[in-house]
Amino acid sequence: MFTLALKNLLSEKGRLVLGVAGVAFANTLIMFHVAMLLGTFSQITKHIEKTDADIWVLQEGLSDVTSSTSFVSGSNIEAIRKIDGVERVTGLFLYYTSVKIRQKVENVFLVGYDSESGVGGPWRLAKGKSNVEGDEIIMDESLAKSEALDVGDEINISGHKLKIAGLSKETSAVATQYIFISKESVLDYLNLNNIYNYLLVSCRKRADIGGVLEEINRIKGVDAYTRQKLAENTLRFWGKFLVPLLTTLVIVSFLVGTTVIGIVVHNITLHKQKEYGILLALGASSASVCAIVLWQGAFVGSSGFIGGALISAVAIHIANDTIPGMTACLDHKVLAISILLTWLMIMFSTIAPLARILKTDPFEIFRG
Repeated sequence: MFTLALKNLLSEKGRLVLGVAGVAFANTLIMFHVAMLLGTFSQITKHIEKTDADIWVLQEGLSDVTSSTSFVSGSNIEAIRKIDGVERVTGLFLYYTSVKIRQKVENVFLVGYDSESGVGGPWRLAKGKSNVEGDEIIMDESLAKSEALDVGDEINISGHKLKIAGLSKETSAVATQYIFISKESVLDYLNLNNIYNYLLVSCRKRADIGGVLEEINRIKGVDAYTRQKLAENTLRFWGKFLVPLLTTLVIVSFLVGTTVIGIVVHNITLHKQKEYGILLALGASSASVCAIVLWQGAFVGSSGFIGGALISAVAIHIANDTIPGMTACLDHKVLAISILLTWLMIMFSTIAPLARILKTDPFEIFRG
């Protein structure tokens, strides 16, 4: 049956090529959007997950790091240090801002971290040093590349001339990148009086983290979360905006692919309906004839999937390499989702052709 299905498809080479191209286009859109969503989600919480702190302390009423700016008094540091099981407490600045780089305005996450311990700073370095001091910064590698900057170059932030001491990797978020600077410099530049965005708490080994968390939450004006819980809350916040948007794009792509396969298979079924009627008249079962139609749909869909996967791999590689902040990830999850959707395309697109085959009266063929 597969041989006959392939023969039917090859007899309509024009329709076959257009069909495979259409499905490849639909699969490319699906893979790219899903890869972009998964890649974005992995980057949104990477700073939280890579920071060596068991507990994050936020301003009271906040539960994630992106919905609103948190302000926590540094006076809470001593109170938290006195809690049994606490090993280290340090302040962290993390806020979204605009900086002017070579006459171009860039949106970045400016991170003021404890450069002495490295807590809250870059977790993977591409070049230069990891601990900054004074007017030194560490810039995301993709941002530096897009602006033709390198270690040793200087940029201006809020009227302060800063020197690039290192370049970091994996420090891109949603359409933005990270710039790391010492928290002491942020306090000085912004004239902040012992005010931080977050407090990072590390517990001793075998300490009861739940107990420490409970004690911190008794302090007035703050809410504390474990690293895992804060990451979940932050993902949930972004998911409310990103998931519906990208789901809509995937659904549209799915409908395009289903329609294309349906048109190709339906047209070939109409063209070959007399041959199918003869097969039925000669004793072929309806299931066997329907299998031909399914094989046709499977061939178009599978060929389109392979083409889409190849195009997506190239497109994602180019996008990640040339667009700052792009973190699309083509992995086994993306391929699995695309395979599932491709087979659903095949199943839905062959419903009409199969119905036509099942209604075919072989004796009408001979009467005609």
